[in-house]
Amino acid sequence: METALTWLTGTQQNSSSSAPASVRLFGGLNRWTDSFTKGPKSTQSSLSSFWNRSEEVYELERRAIFSKVWLLVCHKARLQNIGDYASFEIAGFPFFLVKDKEGNINAFHNVCRHRAFPIVTKESGNAPILGCRYHGWSYSHSGSLIKAPKFDEVPAFDKSTQSLFPIHVHVNEHGFVFVNFDAAETPISYEEHFRGIETQWISFNESEYNYLWSWSLEGDFHWSTFMDGYQECYHCRVAHPGFAQTLELETYTVSPGSNFASHQVQQKGSAEPKEDGAEKTGTESPSFTFVFPNGGVTITSGIWYMMRCVPVGAHKTRLEYDVYGRKDVPEERIREAYKFFEQVEREDWDLCQKTQKNLNVGIYDRGFLHPQRENGVLYYQSLIRDMVMEHFEAELEKGEKIFPAHPK
Repeated sequence: METALTWLTGTQQNSSSSAPASVRLFGGLNRWTDSFTKGPKSTQSSLSSFWNRSEEVYELERRAIFSKVWLLVCHKARLQNIGDYASFEIAGFPFFLVKDKEGNINAFHNVCRHRAFPIVTKESGNAPILGCRYHGWSYSHSGSLIKAPKFDEVPAFDKSTQSLFPIHVHVNEHGFVFVNFDAAETPISYEEHFRGIETQWISFNESEYNYLWSWSLEGDFHWSTFMDGYQECYHCRVAHPGFAQTLELETYTVSPGSNFASHQVQQKGSAEPKEDGAEKTGTESPSFTFVFPNGGVTITSGIWYMMRCVPVGAHKTRLEYDVYGRKDVPEERIREAYKFFEQVEREDWDLCQKTQKNLNVGIYDRGFLHPQRENGVLYYQSLIRDMVMEHFEAELEKGEKIFPAHPK
């Protein structure tokens, strides 16, 4: 008999080597998982804390969510010129974006086809060609192999089969860049996945802003511990005194859409929304858009910034921020104004550091959520639960783990 972790439960059970593949691989289902697959969807309790501390659940999230859905990465303003590139890593998938001579933004897994050395070793830059610094293989901005030193001596070698591993890219009408790691030729369509999301940025004029800087924080917490807090402002009066002083928190609403949610709040003393072309006073209310599973866009009259909540491991997350400022506002004024938002982000980081410690203990399992003030949390957690359980059940049926991002 061998002891196997009962998957998605945090308990243990004994299973023999002759047990069905589903039991050997995953430990089977029990009442804990049944409560999500068979229970009422209207439950007002949070997901079990096991989801936020289990290595097995994190690996399942990588397969069920991050390998299959469209992920918000950056804005096209970060890639202005031919050969400009930016590298990222999300949920253990290192990749990069690069702008080609046709003006397209392409994405590739950051791995050379020869011996797996990374193609890009800096966070950003410009490269006339994409060269591997291990054996000198070089690639075009469209991913085709240009040169493999000495391989012209190898009769069976076919350069056309050695292109970089591509990643699906979508640049929407507002310039936001999304990727999808699904190795299938046709993943879920962006339009189907994010139906209606373009309405979030109707009044957003990207041409008025410049990309200025990026910064990051690393935390010892599960990625969804942070994103849970992003879904509500019920905590703002206590945890964010700056928000409480500047925003009418009683007006804060979260309106779920198709894999996104619109966050709206009135700023104290705010003017009515300005029509395009009207002078901005600096007192217009900010807007916040949650982009499932791990993205956020905050837009104000003078600044907008993007947040990526990057899973690094089951208990490690990196928060990455790209900051953009209006072209007609001096950068020093933008940096001064952004201190307010940075303070809020650091306050959220501190909340997650302390919360995760208690989630790891296992005393706390679930919490009862407010149906109005935490409706965003209920919506977000239902998306995670449904995607994870759907993939989990598909793996059980197949009898093995399914890795959508792996090349076919």
